[in-house]
Amino acid sequence: MNDPESAEGISIFKEVFADRLVNEGNPIILTGDVEKDATSFKEGLDQMKETYNTITEEDVKPAFMKFDTDESGAIDKSELQQLSKTLGFPLTD
Repeated sequence: MNDPESAEGISIFKEVFADRLVNEGNPIILTGDVEKDATSFKEGLDQMKETYNTITEEDVKPAFMKFDTDESGAIDKSELQQLSKTLGFPLTD
């Protein structure tokens, strides 16, 4: 097995993952330059965090609040039953 920190290990990592990282629109681009790669990786993580927060605030939270009718911050049994019924899969006790 190759040492992942060796030049050969880094080369194999780039070969396996680089196309996927670039082709899927991810800003992480591996160059072999540790400082540039670390900066690019951090920028990519920052972008992923921003995307996650946006999705959570714009999509997940409003959908959750629709069924958290008592505004407790949790979905209780009756709220879960209503959610399931709304989705077409009614639950029974």
